[in-house]
Amino acid sequence: AGVLPVTRLVAPPRRGDAADEPYVHYAAAMQELYEECCLGLIDAWLSDVLAATGHIALAGGGALNVKLNQRILARPDVEALFVQPAAGDSGTALGAATYVAAEGGDGLGRMEHVFLGPAFDTEACERAAARRAGVACRRLSNVVGETADLLAAGKPVAWFQGRMEFGPRALGARSILGCPSVAGIADRINAQIKYRERWRPFCPSILDHVAPDIIGTDHPAPFMTVTFDVTEAWKRRIPEVVHADGTARVQVVERRWNPRYYDLIAALDEMVRLLDLPGRVLPATTSPVHLIGHTSYATVEGQVAVSETSNLERISFRPVHPVVPPEVLAAIADAEQILVGPGSLFTSVIATIAVPAIRDALTAATARIASITRPGPMFS
Repeated sequence: AGVLPVTRLVAPPRRGDAADEPYVHYAAAMQELYEECCLGLIDAWLSDVLAATGHIALAGGGALNVKLNQRILARPDVEALFVQPAAGDSGTALGAATYVAAEGGDGLGRMEHVFLGPAFDTEACERAAARRAGVACRRLSNVVGETADLLAAGKPVAWFQGRMEFGPRALGARSILGCPSVAGIADRINAQIKYRERWRPFCPSILDHVAPDIIGTDHPAPFMTVTFDVTEAWKRRIPEVVHADGTARVQVVERRWNPRYYDLIAALDEMVRLLDLPGRVLPATTSPVHLIGHTSYATVEGQVAVSETSNLERISFRPVHPVVPPEVLAAIADAEQILVGPGSLFTSVIATIAVPAIRDALTAATARIASITRPGPMFS
């Protein structure tokens, strides 16, 4: 009878997706208390092990607390930290298998990837798409190149390749991707795709050879289980995946474990370098837009349908006048040179310059304008 619910003691239940007063303080206090308790346990029970080896391995759901793990890795007596990537209840199966293997005398190596789940071939994916009304699909001749085009144009991509990840993290096999230099891409994915609170962060997948430049260390980080401080130069280049405290929960990607994902990241990096865009990439619109293609004999709707339709005469949008962020129009007006592209002609280049507000801004611009296009099947 004398017990009060926590909402009576501290604050009413949080409503909506706001992360504001007073809830941010409760979350920060609980996080700090958890960190101090765990670090105290390490001091009490593992200090001798760390003094002898410098190595520590963690498992269990609490081991996925990335801020705690950053503090553990920063300890002077810790040289290497390994966090079992499926650290929740699903990881007990791995623990049982490891125990049996060790009892049987099997040599156990380091766990270096988690691509252990089911895989589906292209035909299975096509059959699945065919069962969904209104879903069209086509095979890409250049999966990496065309996907990099979409990402650089500010569009999110659902990436479904190879064997599924073991554990809770999406690590380049079943991932929703966005270009981290595109302003607003994180908010768009949270609001329109993941339907989760707007403050939830996203994590960068980075190539192994540039990881030291981005996070200042070459410590292995294949599973998104630790946050690292992002260097100042890279904070400006990938703002959508940098937390408010200047950290990021990175995945360092090695080509030997996921070659197609590695090549995609490399292709996107080359595209950004080609366009000389070390800062932000501004999307043509942040609102949902339906692309419509018109021929002399038919009207098709959707990016996939437009991209695989020959003899297109024009394209249009629904809504007719997509909302263009003011900073996009300002950038066009202030530019000395404008490069439209690269990308497929109708679904990237023309689709961008046909947005009425952008078309008018380009018409009024005094800059020199050029374009890079890839014709694709529209001319087959």
